[in-house]
Amino acid sequence: MGAELPLAFDLPLNNEDAQDVVRTLARNNISTRIQSGTHTYSNESVQGELGVTISTALMKTLHIDSDQKLVHVGVGCTLGEMYDLAHANGYIFIGGTHASTGVAGYTLGGGQSTQSRFYGLAVDHVIEFQFVAPDGQILVVREDGPYNVLFWALRGGGNSNFGLITTFLFRLHHRSVFPDVTEGTFYFNIANDKNLTADMLNS
Repeated sequence: MGAELPLAFDLPLNNEDAQDVVRTLARNNISTRIQSGTHTYSNESVQGELGVTISTALMKTLHIDSDQKLVHVGVGCTLGEMYDLAHANGYIFIGGTHASTGVAGYTLGGGQSTQSRFYGLAVDHVIEFQFVAPDGQILVVREDGPYNVLFWALRGGGNSNFGLITTFLFRLHHRSVFPDVTEGTFYFNIANDKNLTADMLNS
């Protein structure tokens, strides 16, 4: 069975909207879940009938700082949107193969890339999060800041939402430093015959 529909969906546009909804839900003791690119099981990102789902689909800030080789990425952006911006400016983002996947879920879920053997995971390139805490505070979370334990947690220290991330700050790499990578997919047409399938698997 799929997840039951929540009481409501909320679609914040910016940090202030996100702060308002988180505070309101906390004040009224209403459970919530956060939905980003929707490439997950529905019961992980859609709160049940007594809760509210916060969809980040409209939070699509994208800005490159070429001098610092950094990119500010709104939590609602997809990998495809990130790739388009990075490629247009001569950079590569350590991302996956599906353009419609959300940057947030991919990054926080330990997403791997064809470049990961050389440059690690996408989350290894995050240097800052803008973050709405459960009490509604907006925090700037960095490894060298006062919330460094939260920085560790957001980069893989636990399998849960610690709050609502609104923006990622990623370090970028110029396209010229990457080796050429060939990627392909193999498809096998196995007939609906147990013997043929067994022969194929045993060959």
